[in-house]
Amino acid sequence: MARRLAKLTKYRHKPPRKGEQPDERDEPPTSERREAGGVYTVRIEPNSKDEDWKAEQRKNWARQLCVAKWLNAITLIASVVALAGLIFLYGTLNATKEAADATRDAVDAQLRPFLHIEHIRGGSETPILVPSLYDSDLAPGEAGPPAPEFKREVKFVVKNYGHGMAFQVYVEAYWQSYEEDTQGAPIELDPFKASGHRNNHSMNTRIAKRILAANDEAEGTGEAPSALASFVFGPIRAVSIDDLKSGGLEIFGWVWHCDVLRVPRYDAFCFVLYPLMSPPMHSPIVPCPWVPRAMKDGPWRGRGSNFTGCG
Repeated sequence: MARRLAKLTKYRHKPPRKGEQPDERDEPPTSERREAGGVYTVRIEPNSKDEDWKAEQRKNWARQLCVAKWLNAITLIASVVALAGLIFLYGTLNATKEAADATRDAVDAQLRPFLHIEHIRGGSETPILVPSLYDSDLAPGEAGPPAPEFKREVKFVVKNYGHGMAFQVYVEAYWQSYEEDTQGAPIELDPFKASGHRNNHSMNTRIAKRILAANDEAEGTGEAPSALASFVFGPIRAVSIDDLKSGGLEIFGWVWHCDVLRVPRYDAFCFVLYPLMSPPMHSPIVPCPWVPRAMKDGPWRGRGSNFTGCG
């Protein structure tokens, strides 16, 4: 059949030459022409079953799209609900934390002792041998030759203004002149390093009681150079240039103690003691309007500290 169609196509598309009549031999045989005339175009009509199948497929696709849309909507709603739950949980946790902090602060306020130094006043004099603290030939921190010096007793009161009881009370106190503070003179907090050096400004404090209940108080004593202390507390026997340049006395430090929960605590204190020759004022002993540079390092926690902890 294919060969016959090829011959028929060859005969059909072979044009006659110019000026010539078509040859009969160029025409295909009659039998071939009859057979060639039997080729027809076949049209396939759509089947009703195919249409039904396509319609069913379209329905399935529509159902799947609808299900997918519903699933996406449910996922979005679940995400929004979960996010709202997380926000609510975060707010609840914050509220719980704030309530716990408030409860802890309330319990701490009920149990925590607050120890303060007050009623600072001068006491008696005691002569001792110490390195010369005001020898201009010595560098800061250098040990000077032993020389007799008078120490003036400084009395004070430690009072518990808190609601809880304080145990193992210890006062770590230091002195320095106002001039030394403004010049940034070093103060050695380590008692072993400070021993025998001119920057040893420890007051060597002692207190009458180591346990203080609420609103209880105890007497304490310390010591400072007699020349400076007398310049503040009096009586002034003789005024030297160094005394005039000192500008007064600063007393500062920390009151170590333990609460009923065996938590170590300390309360800072600082006072400025103005000279008696200052202009008249309501109180010549006032809290420090600034923090001395030596207090920025905090209380001494190393060896030689009289605070043994709350264990």
